[in-house]
Amino acid sequence: MDDRVPKQARQWAAHAVIGYLVEAVLNWLEFGNPQRDALFVKATNAPMRAGVKVWSKTS
Repeated sequence: MDDRVPKQARQWAAHAVIGYLVEAVLNWLEFGNPQRDALFVKATNAPMRAGVKVWSKTS
């Protein structure tokens, strides 16, 4: 993330990404269908990457 997010936002962005991923995984473990794990990974990864892309434009 160092090369994509402005220095002043890196700590916040790192915490936001980790928080998002932890919450997504916990929700998936409780409500998700193990047969659709691959879809979960794609569906979780896409918004995270989009968020980082937007943060990179805020410098």
